[in-house]
Amino acid sequence: MSLPVQLRTDRAIDDVLRGTSIREASKRHLVDRTYLTRRINGIPTKEEVDEKKQVLSRHQETHLANWAIAQGRLGYAPPMIRFRFYAQHILKHNGSTHTLGKNWHSSFFKRHPALKCLKSKLIDYKRVDGANTANINLFFDRFDTPEVQHIPLRHTYNADEFGLMEGVGDNGMVVGESYRKFVLVKDHQKRTWTSILECVSGDGRVLDPLIIFAGKYVQQQWFPDKDNEVYATWKFETSPNGWTNNDIALKWLRSVFIPQTKPQDSDQWRLLILDGHGSHTTEEFMLECYIHKIWLLFLPAHSSHVLQPLDLGVFSALKRAYRRAFTISALLHCNPNPGKQEFLHAYQLARKERLISVNILAGWQASGIFPRNRSKPLNSRFVRRGDPDATSAPISAFPTPPAPDFAQKMSAVDVQTPKSSRDLVKLQRSLMAVDPAFGQSAARLLFRKVGKALDDNIVKLTAAEVQTDHLTNALEKARPQKRRRVIPDPNKDFVELHEVQTEKARLAADGGGESDIHSDLEGSTLSDSGSEKSSEAEDCIEVRNPDFKST
Repeated sequence: MSLPVQLRTDRAIDDVLRGTSIREASKRHLVDRTYLTRRINGIPTKEEVDEKKQVLSRHQETHLANWAIAQGRLGYAPPMIRFRFYAQHILKHNGSTHTLGKNWHSSFFKRHPALKCLKSKLIDYKRVDGANTANINLFFDRFDTPEVQHIPLRHTYNADEFGLMEGVGDNGMVVGESYRKFVLVKDHQKRTWTSILECVSGDGRVLDPLIIFAGKYVQQQWFPDKDNEVYATWKFETSPNGWTNNDIALKWLRSVFIPQTKPQDSDQWRLLILDGHGSHTTEEFMLECYIHKIWLLFLPAHSSHVLQPLDLGVFSALKRAYRRAFTISALLHCNPNPGKQEFLHAYQLARKERLISVNILAGWQASGIFPRNRSKPLNSRFVRRGDPDATSAPISAFPTPPAPDFAQKMSAVDVQTPKSSRDLVKLQRSLMAVDPAFGQSAARLLFRKVGKALDDNIVKLTAAEVQTDHLTNALEKARPQKRRRVIPDPNKDFVELHEVQTEKARLAADGGGESDIHSDLEGSTLSDSGSEKSSEAEDCIEVRNPDFKST
């Protein structure tokens, strides 16, 4: 039943209690007279009957739903196991020993359509914090500065680096035995990381790429002996980890960007949009840009996934095309051990297919830079808008009209202190046996409010216990562990568990124990004047002969 009908019914009941006839109240508030009569007589509604069958009360479920929504808005949407764990804690504090049913969450989602089970998409927490409305607005405000706003599209560039792994292909369809659901295919074992630096212009042009291999020197065997003209203008470099550094970034600026983007008008400034990597903010790099009339515009930290044209229009499609081309090349040539030659071949095919003007222009448009439209990134689902805490705005509020006072007749009934709304339901039934007035609307309203307060305390207690458990576990993990070497039995080949437990008990008895170094030094500097028998006994190794029997 919808909320307005319940509200109208409560108002009609109040009018009846003030002396209005049931017929007139039902007409005035558009409530069915039979339904109104049943409510006045204390007959519960369908929602109230169904609520008694639920393991959690309506208020507890509403809090649970609000908690899940708030966690999702903060970037910590609870997995199903954590959601059920939280609900089970609430149920435990209700005094129940039952466990949640296997399909309890399905019924919960039906009662709360604002929630459903979704697929999660992992994102670095720094990106969540970096992509916010304040940073995006500040970035677009910089385009309005006099030095930047008049730079045309053909002189505006975006450069970025991305990585690919050699030997990583795609899953695909294969031919196999019909009775199988799937078949395992051996993957290429190479996992060498190679990064690529690409640069595109605002009018859809692309500069020559820089390929950075992991290693100390570029090797000739990495390149094919023939059909290698396509790599004639490409640049190649190595670094220890396969990524760019300050020296490589400066050499790329001097050897690739400056000569390939030089305008015909020597007074024309260029704009280069970068992600603010450390290699882009060195004094040498920035001075070189200023000397050659290049303005640098850095993206806000950890916001390239919503503002960088290369990320939005090119890199995803380029990586998919590379993996597909690599897989096809390896399978067609039956190459069990593809290397850098196959990597370069697959990437040049992917680059030819995906690094085209249409995708480049789509990236500029998706970022909102060209044409200028800051609402594009601001409306992205990855942008944090600073939503208020969802717990302050519950999913559904149940406005309740003021109820008239009534006499409480508690002394005639021997009751125990209620711990949850379920206990209050039992108490109400006992009181109705003493006085039917406890079944009227005002009494039911009072019991609902008291039950809501009890359930709210249970929920808060559950949240505090869960938080305490998390903090306790984190504290245990952060506490430094005492170190002590386990001395093995010289008559055995391996250390056994009881020896570890003995050493742990000895460490606890010593009140912290000694470190490995101290123990070793102490053992190595034993006084020669000590008991000779004790020393010999410690150095003695017992040899057991299974054929020998003592008599």
